[in-house]
Amino acid sequence: MIFVLGVPRSGTTAVASLLGSHPLVTAPAEPWVMLMLESLGAVHALHPAGAGLIGRRAAKLLGGRESPSAVRRIADAMYSEIAGGAETKLLVDKTPRYHLIYERLYRVFPDARYVFVLRDPAAIAASMRRSWNSDVIDLAEKTPGHPLCVDFFVGLPRLAEATQAVPSGLAHIVRYEELLADPAGQARQLFDALDIKTSNDELAAALRLPQKSIDDEFGSQEIRNTSAILAREIPDGAHAPDEGWSRTVAAALGPAVMHALGYVATSPDASAASTRPEAALSGTSLRVCQALSSKIDLMLADQEAAEPHCENPASEFLELRQWLRARLKPPSETVSAMASLGLAPSYLAVASEAARHLDEKEAEIQLLATATREKENEIQLLATATREKENEIQLLATATREKENEIQLLATVASEKENEIQLLATAAREKEAEFLRQQAEASRLREEVRTKDSYLARLTSSPFSRLLTRLSYRFGKG
Repeated sequence: MIFVLGVPRSGTTAVASLLGSHPLVTAPAEPWVMLMLESLGAVHALHPAGAGLIGRRAAKLLGGRESPSAVRRIADAMYSEIAGGAETKLLVDKTPRYHLIYERLYRVFPDARYVFVLRDPAAIAASMRRSWNSDVIDLAEKTPGHPLCVDFFVGLPRLAEATQAVPSGLAHIVRYEELLADPAGQARQLFDALDIKTSNDELAAALRLPQKSIDDEFGSQEIRNTSAILAREIPDGAHAPDEGWSRTVAAALGPAVMHALGYVATSPDASAASTRPEAALSGTSLRVCQALSSKIDLMLADQEAAEPHCENPASEFLELRQWLRARLKPPSETVSAMASLGLAPSYLAVASEAARHLDEKEAEIQLLATATREKENEIQLLATATREKENEIQLLATATREKENEIQLLATVASEKENEIQLLATAAREKEAEFLRQQAEASRLREEVRTKDSYLARLTSSPFSRLLTRLSYRFGKG
């Protein structure tokens, strides 16, 4: 599994198309699968079936919305459906806004490969202005909660952090400027980093727009209409940001973020940024963070209203909320700042109560997050123990089958021995009968001998027998 992360207009479509040209890789349109599953089991507060009931049921059946194993099983099924039976070994999910959930993404897919696409923020902002007629700098002043503002002022800092959070052996950074300057060399590095064997012919084909690349409403229409994605620079020289625009964008984004992204040589206050997260962001970025935090709080408030005593509250964007809170002042500090402005006591009382409630909710969320992680560890331990028990059962079942086979063999041998004994017994009875017949014959012969002996004895003892004996003697002598 390969995830391509970036922000819109940073070159993610080109990189995904480049990967998708390889015969072993499938790169469908932006799936957005993990953003769908981020709110797994959470529905609108006014859902007619009952939002709380659905949430609790989902938590019970799926082992909790934060269960990586449950989310992984569902995601794998969805990705298999997206692949559509393609006979490839790797699937690419190019969804730029995964920067909102990169922590959870890595937790669910710790064995995936991650490609981070970075581009000069000034060029990104210029491309947004040209392609969508949206000036992200001006937009942040008027509507800081706009998704493009979130992409730019929240997505870029989080992408910079994500490149450090994901282990280096699983991550690869593609800089769009370097890809345009040296397409073949950078493409070779990309495929090699992902352990995708690529011939020179396949690499040459990868530098042309393949037929199986992204082909729906997501991604860059300009790239889809280009015969060779990397054959020319996009944007071309006429649309390249000028120096004044680059300074404006860098000031709006903040030098610390520009440094983290690798587009300025030094950070002016790196030590402060490392100890105070809010110091790494500009005023514009913090304004966008505040708008995004408020939007998420409203979403959670709707769910809280639907099920105020739910034991498994919504965990959507848990890491993102923690990231935002680390960079924004706690509500209680905000109220203290408001008091210094001389606002009406009644207004401050309401704000103070709201801030206290928010502080309590934040503490509850922190406790629930800790409990969730502990439960995840317990579930992992139980899963490991279950697998070990299953292995033991399999071994016992195998040993039982072997013993049953031995018993069957012994039973067969015993049956054969019984047959031999039966044959021997029959032979013994026949011998005994023959012996009895021979004894009877011997008795009969002895009886005949006794009869003849008796007869001879009678003959020799009679007078006539004596006369015959004398006559025989006389005549025989003469």
